[in-house]
Amino acid sequence: MTRVAIAGLGTVGCGLVSLLEQRGGQVARGERVEIVAVSARDKNKHRPFSTSRYEWYDDAVAMARSSSADVFVELIGGEDGIALSAARAALESDKDFVTANKALLAHNGGELARLAEQHSRSIGWEAAVGAAMPIVAAIRHSLFANRSERLIGILNGTCNYILTRIEDGESFETALAAAQAQGYAEADPHADISGLDAAHKISLLSALAFSTPLALEQVSVEGIANITLDKVRAVARNGYCIRLLAICEAVPDGLSLRVHPCLLPIGSRLANVSGVCNALIYQGDFCGQVFISGDGAGGNATASAVAGDIFSIARGRKIPLFGLPSANLSALPFCPLQDIISPWHLNFRVRDQVGIVASISAVLRDCGISLASILQDGSADGDADNVSLFLYTHRASTIAIDRALSLIDKLGILQSAAFAIRILEMNEDK
Repeated sequence: MTRVAIAGLGTVGCGLVSLLEQRGGQVARGERVEIVAVSARDKNKHRPFSTSRYEWYDDAVAMARSSSADVFVELIGGEDGIALSAARAALESDKDFVTANKALLAHNGGELARLAEQHSRSIGWEAAVGAAMPIVAAIRHSLFANRSERLIGILNGTCNYILTRIEDGESFETALAAAQAQGYAEADPHADISGLDAAHKISLLSALAFSTPLALEQVSVEGIANITLDKVRAVARNGYCIRLLAICEAVPDGLSLRVHPCLLPIGSRLANVSGVCNALIYQGDFCGQVFISGDGAGGNATASAVAGDIFSIARGRKIPLFGLPSANLSALPFCPLQDIISPWHLNFRVRDQVGIVASISAVLRDCGISLASILQDGSADGDADNVSLFLYTHRASTIAIDRALSLIDKLGILQSAAFAIRILEMNEDK
């Protein structure tokens, strides 16, 4: 029998208890999974089960050290504090460790991986990235023989929910309020809308896929706070939608790690991922592109992934945190975001006057930026004196675009701040 201790009885923790009570006996070779201890901040809080069935601990760290469990499950949250102390205590006490806490691993995964290896323990973390989506298992097992080339993911359900609500005609503020009302966004949504949550996840996946030490500090991050209804409508008229993407890819200078909004052609696979769903495209040298999608949030979806890790440990499957022992991970150089080259969409609101397009085109030419197309639209707000210019460029670096925007701003022709966003390059037939 595999004995489990669960720290944190919120939505996910309660879902996990319910799942294990129903399915705990359904493990290979007649092995059973059984909850033996639980811990939470409030013992008397109403829950859909009785905590009296299990040994109760007020202190999660004490439970990690002294309970009879074989597997310690951390569902507390936070990058340090009790969650980190409990993780250390569990591994030092020769318990396997399972968590849904991406912040904990993104900041402390290297240390915890080494500690697990010292004690011959396993760390399960499928639920930390994409909830029920089996991303970690796929890369750890089915795809591990491949040389990873690129990972592109929609890894934050809150941002995806907000962006798709904006597509339906809501303002950013209204969409965010709806996400909070549905429980998809916290009262303080900064980690989501700033891109930090997605950065935690892509840093973990990059270490696994490219066998490198964790490098959260190398992730370039841009959020979605400046994405407005007008911008979403404008790109939609030209056949695009906006998604917040987390990207890790091999480039000539090493590895690029970044999170930022991107334009995607309407109808493409990632563009069709709506609401709180998450998705990932994994590209390897032998497998080509593998597309995985599913619920990236929610109590039951996350509990499912946590239980999967527990069952895997119960069956005796133990793999290092990032696929290889820590000593075998190889550091790679990182390419800064400003050097990444991609096509761009540029949106300028200007006076409807002769010569303005020529002036903007001249600046772009002088900055080495080649134009693919120029569209003009005066219908956005009914103002006959102003027009919106939509420029689509060929591949250009961030540093070249930033320089061009600065020079165009100095021309004094813009009626509002320019909007620039990258266009994802993805050959979905590869």
